[in-house]
Amino acid sequence: MKMDDSTMNVFGYRVRKGRGPSFGWNWPEQKGTYVAMNGLLWVDKSSSSLRRMVVHYTDFDPEFGTSAASSATDYSWVQIGDLGEFLLPTDAEDITCVRSGKCWRDVVKFSNCHKYAGKSRILPAE
Repeated sequence: MKMDDSTMNVFGYRVRKGRGPSFGWNWPEQKGTYVAMNGLLWVDKSSSSLRRMVVHYTDFDPEFGTSAASSATDYSWVQIGDLGEFLLPTDAEDITCVRSGKCWRDVVKFSNCHKYAGKSRILPAE
C-alpha cells in the first residue's frame, strides 16, 4: 500500500474482550466497560514509523450506552523549531454510536505544533 509516496506495511490486529484497559472513563463514580478491539496499523516500510492507526471497538456490554465506536489517527513527521522532526498525530477522526442509533463524528486537525520551554528550580526547605 502507498501513502504519501511511501510504501506501507499494513498490519491487522485483534484484542479479545477481557481484563485490561477499559473503554470510557473509569473514575470511581463511573463504570468503565471492557471491550474487544480490532484494527489496522500502517507502518512506513523504509523508516518503520507509524503513519496511521485505525481502531474498531466491539463487543460492548449490553448495559453500556455505547454500541459502536471507532477511531483513526494519521501521523507524520513534523518539524518543531530548531529541535528537529518528531512523529506526531496530524489528523484524527472518532465515531461513536449509542444504542438508540444516534452517532457522533469528531474530526480533529493537529497544527501549529511548536517548541515550549520553561525553567524551574528547587529551593531547599528552610
